Amino acid sequence: MQIILWEIGILAFLLWVLAVGFILFSGILFYRQQLIFRHILKRLKNLEMMIGQSTGQVNSSPDTANVVPKQQETHLSIMKNEPISKYESMTLPDNVQVSFVEKDK
Repeated sequence: MQIILWEIGILAFLLWVLAVGFILFSGILFYRQQLIFRHILKRLKNLEMMIGQSTGQVNSSPDTANVVPKQQETHLSIMKNEPISKYESMTLPDNVQVSFVEKDK
């Protein structure tokens, strides 16, 4: 009976050692993955800056290379006598301005 208890204790200890080893190993791999991604992103920013300089779009630093330009506002004009049911299934972005105009004579 004592041998079975010792075997169960050894098995439980080995399972804990394996679990701790797995956690440590995955933490080390995660840290290395973060280092690799930082290195890749730094090189990608430098590459984008070099491409921008060669095409004439000069950016002063790699930090401003990923700045997204402000979206242009769009304007939609609809004639007042036009049926609105025609636009029933249309979905528009939030930045679209809609105005109803009279027919020019």
